[in-house]
Amino acid sequence: MAGEDKDFIKEKIIGRNISFKNAVKRILLALICGLVFGAGGALAFFTVSEAGRRFTEAKEAGQELSDDASQEAEAQGTELQEEDNSGDVSSDEGAAADGELSDKAEEEELMAKIDSAVKEEMDEYEHSEDSLLKLQQVTEELSAYADTFLTEVHAHSLNTTWFEDTVESSSIYSGIIIDITPADILILTSSDAAVEDGRLSVVFCDGTAAEARLLQSSVLDEAAVIAVAKQGLPQELTADMEMIPIDRAAAVKKGSIIAAVGEPLGRTGSLDLGIVGDISEQETGPDMRREVFYSELEADGERGTFILNTDGELIGMASSSLSEETGTTAIISTSYLYRVIDRLKNGEPVPYIGIEGAEVSETAADGETVEGVYILSAIPGSPSYEAGIKNGDIVVGIGNTTVSNLQSYENAVRLLKSGDTVDISILRGSANGGYNELSFELTVGRR
Repeated sequence: MAGEDKDFIKEKIIGRNISFKNAVKRILLALICGLVFGAGGALAFFTVSEAGRRFTEAKEAGQELSDDASQEAEAQGTELQEEDNSGDVSSDEGAAADGELSDKAEEEELMAKIDSAVKEEMDEYEHSEDSLLKLQQVTEELSAYADTFLTEVHAHSLNTTWFEDTVESSSIYSGIIIDITPADILILTSSDAAVEDGRLSVVFCDGTAAEARLLQSSVLDEAAVIAVAKQGLPQELTADMEMIPIDRAAAVKKGSIIAAVGEPLGRTGSLDLGIVGDISEQETGPDMRREVFYSELEADGERGTFILNTDGELIGMASSSLSEETGTTAIISTSYLYRVIDRLKNGEPVPYIGIEGAEVSETAADGETVEGVYILSAIPGSPSYEAGIKNGDIVVGIGNTTVSNLQSYENAVRLLKSGDTVDISILRGSANGGYNELSFELTVGRR
């Protein structure tokens, strides 16, 4: 049976099945230990550094007083020696005793200053067991909250062995519920799960399994939307089912705390926390610029990792291809991705021409004043490349739409539909200087 095959494959290939609860416990334990030791280290660093600074200041002040006293004593030394040349041994012992008392008093005063500095730093630094417990509670609640939207997506495909036997294999991905219609439950997942000639199934948070169908995918955006018919699902599952809220602005900042759910640790249902380390608001790509932010948190983009903010909103999706380029986890923001998702939900392919461009003002236009998009690259194999458009050309029109900058180019592409035939107007530099205007007809592809 199919269920038995799934258990056999998961047991043999995936290995020991650590429960989600135990995985979360381990992650939280590591997080709490890191916070405790980090807080302790920070406290020790600030306390010692501040105390050291005050110790140095006190020591320098004491040294200055000591130097002044030495100079004064040296200036009066000859006169004192003439007045009491013979010197009394008992007076020398008394002076030594007075010196020891003075040093002891200075030492006690300095220690009092250090104790005061330590106390001030301890009072200013906010730390308590309650703070750690509160952070743990927030993390646990966010994990439990995310579980209600997460699903397992099983992609089944038929393969032929060397002995010409047909066998069905399956791979597991993560999905997240993004919409609920009267007839279907719509799930966002990785485009790698979108097997055109295969079969899809979904396992919900309560263990209910159901067949699914692919609505549409975008390979370049690494996203796909699949649908599960509500008919036939248990009433208790669909009655209270909700979809994850999507933050279309995704206004993250450097230092923002984020959570990765789905497949961050290579296991379905795992969780990882991190902070936003960098943001690229205009990451260039074929036809579109995307807002991308980066973090050191773990993520498996190929199997589906979704990024939430502390309010539990979906703010991005981990990118496998961009992460490989940067060496960190690159996250495509929903400020761009929501338009892709809206098209995929409607079963529409995302249009694709295959041009990476830049503003003409950012590239020398041979001294001429022209408006348009300078083609940095016509992607090999793309519709633009196949039509004969070259690197260095300047796009000035798509169909009846004038292209004057990147924003107008992107808007014109969004109006297209995959399969449409459209004319692209470009300027191409001539051997005699200046530009020739050319027009190319191409068939719009899909991302």
